[in-house]
Amino acid sequence: MMTLSNFILFLYYSSLNYILEISNRLYIEDNDDSNNSSSDQGLTGNWHTFLMILSAACGVIYFLSWTVSFYPQTYLNWKRKSVVGLSFDYLNYNFLGFFCYSIYNNVFYFDKHVQSIYGLTPIPVDWSDVLFSLNAILMVSIQIIQCFIYERGKQNLSVTCVSITTFLWTGIYIILLLTLFGVFNMLNFIYFLSYVKLFVTFVKYVPQAYLNFKRKSTVGWHIWNVTLDLNGGIFSFIQMGIDAIDAQSWSVIFGNPSKIGLSLFSIGFDLLFIVQHYILYKDNNDWTKTDSDKEELSDNEEFDYFDDDDDSTPFYKNQTDDITNKDNRYTKTLSNRIIINDESKLK
Repeated sequence: MMTLSNFILFLYYSSLNYILEISNRLYIEDNDDSNNSSSDQGLTGNWHTFLMILSAACGVIYFLSWTVSFYPQTYLNWKRKSVVGLSFDYLNYNFLGFFCYSIYNNVFYFDKHVQSIYGLTPIPVDWSDVLFSLNAILMVSIQIIQCFIYERGKQNLSVTCVSITTFLWTGIYIILLLTLFGVFNMLNFIYFLSYVKLFVTFVKYVPQAYLNFKRKSTVGWHIWNVTLDLNGGIFSFIQMGIDAIDAQSWSVIFGNPSKIGLSLFSIGFDLLFIVQHYILYKDNNDWTKTDSDKEELSDNEEFDYFDDDDDSTPFYKNQTDDITNKDNRYTKTLSNRIIINDESKLK
């Protein structure tokens, strides 16, 4: 089975080999053509083609990385038949964020009227952005469904999360009404959605990071999700830089605040999760080991992810004493009832 590192290396190797082969050919052709052209005419056709190929390669890498990043967490939930360790607040924020991101990308990419209002080319949304956002909202929806059918422990949405998301949904509804009545145009509306996505992207990781800190473990939070997300964020940022160089305009970057914000915030929090998993809590993060150990427990032992005092600490708990105490209490109660019945008969 291909490991995560092998998968990432495969993406790098295949993409870079293809890019280097194309760049060498274009560089030779471009040098021949540049002898008869002026240096102030901008990018030549060959280098424009090369940058387009390079941008497309980065788009494929970050699209695959971000797309695949949702599947390890979904698989982990299914494998464990549990969502313990996955923050519900994170999922709630994630759904709202990708809902906004999906609308932003699809409207910008398909609506010619919005593109005419924007007035610049190229538009700051690529086909890979559209496909990624649709895949993201689908996978987050599946993970939310898993929360209703799998073991969830004592986890619930926090009051803070419910309050923030309710406020944001209300704001979206109000701006939509103002757009429909002509106060704002559609470009203003989708920009507002991108700002919501920016805010949600920053906030959504905080509950998961805190949950990992509280449990002193990242069990239930798949590290592949983090690593692939980090890889996607880096290449998304690289692609925007390449597109800006090709178009000779920084509007490609600054015209897409949602995408650049998504890249920067994701990279920062992914690095934090990597530190938590591989450095801070590295001795308590092998979920495959805990699942195999669970199967090896004897009949008088039970695996639980929560203790009685702290609802977020994974541990192994021997239930023999509890069962014995319960049996003793039952025997004592039954004996008392027999004595009372005998006394009532004597009377």
